[in-house]
Order: sequence, then structure tokens, then C-alpha cells
Amino acid sequence: QYTQRYVNEQSLSLSLLSQRIGAASRASLSHRERGLDRIMLGIQAGVKQTTQRAHYELDKLQTVLSKQPLRQLARAHEHLEGLEHTLTLLNPQTLLKRGYSLTLLDGKPLADGNTAEVGQDLKTYTANQVLTSTITQTEDNTYGEEG
Repeated sequence: QYTQRYVNEQSLSLSLLSQRIGAASRASLSHRERGLDRIMLGIQAGVKQTTQRAHYELDKLQTVLSKQPLRQLARAHEHLEGLEHTLTLLNPQTLLKRGYSLTLLDGKPLADGNTAEVGQDLKTYTANQVLTSTITQTEDNTYGEEG
């Protein structure tokens, strides 16, 4: 009987101890589970924030990149307009309309190395006329020289 009672007491002790261990284990697991839930919520919030930031940066880049070709095209267009204006100003017809003329000797412009002599014929082009003239006299040009 003593042995039986001892076994029963030990069995009861073990049962209580088992219950305490079970309760402590469940409490520990529950505590750890709540901790893991908090960590998971933090990770989800971080992922959401990172994703939102990445979307914002992508939108910003897309805006910049979509405007860049338009800016380059506008600059190129302005450059072409400037070149067109320069070409218009340098167009021989425009120069003739501004009062300049073109004088040719034997089909070549009068320039250094191509000088006219008495008796030669010249053709002078103005905006409205082509003049033919014969040289009767030549002299050196001192226009613009400091004296």
C-alpha cells in the first residue's frame, strides 16, 4: 500500500508537473507567436513602404524620361531654325536684295588672284538686273586702309 500510495503521489506530481510544463510551453509558444506576428507585420510594412518608394521613383523616372526626348527634339528644332535663318541671310538672292552685287570676270568672281584689266568684260548681278560692262580704267582699292 505504501508503494501504491507513493506511486499515486508521484503520478499526481508528474501529472501536475506535466500540466505546468504544458501551460508554460503554451504560454511560451503563444508569446513567441505574438513576437513572430509583430515581426511579420513589420516586414510587411517595410515591404509595402519599399514597394511604394520604388513605385514613386519609377514614376519620377518615367516622367523625366518621357519629357527628355521632347526637350531634345525642341532643342534640335530650335537649332535647325537658327541654321535655317543663317542660310536665309547668306542666300545669294537675299544678299542681292540687300544691295550687294556679284561681279564675274570670265565666269569667276573677282577676288584675290583674279584681277580685271582694261578692255575686259564684266558681268555684274544685282537683285533685278544683270549688267555687262567693259573696263575702261583700274586703280588699287584703298578703301578701309588707314593712311
